[in-house]
Amino acid sequence: MSSSVPRIGVHAHGVEVTFEDPQLDESADAKGIRTFLRAGGFYEANFLDYIRSLGREGAYVDVGGFIGTHALYFAKLCPSEHVYTFEPRPRPRGELERNVAANGLALAVLAYAATREDAVLLHYSTDFVFDPAVDPGPMAAD
Repeated sequence: MSSSVPRIGVHAHGVEVTFEDPQLDESADAKGIRTFLRAGGFYEANFLDYIRSLGREGAYVDVGGFIGTHALYFAKLCPSEHVYTFEPRPRPRGELERNVAANGLALAVLAYAATREDAVLLHYSTDFVFDPAVDPGPMAAD
């Protein structure tokens, strides 16, 4: 990772997680997520905190990993043994991998370049129910 790329430090529950802040011409998704990070918080923080509150140990899965916000949260703030994250696009996946390395999580977070053609089958629990009233998502920033 180049030292010339600025980093964003985000703190949650007494833990710091850092992310690249390339300040490039970004997609609308990247700008929205980075708005939360630059303000010192996680995108979908209430949702992530709810998942953390469940205290579930084991493997966590992040499909559509983008730059790693959720994967890094799961690895540093949840009782995860491993985090498997899938991001098909090379540019955000590269940033995700650099963010994982910068946080010292290369052994805990495994990033994959899975695409629709890979037909990944995942087992998931059906007892998890998310209530959008708890976290309205990016619209709350408007």
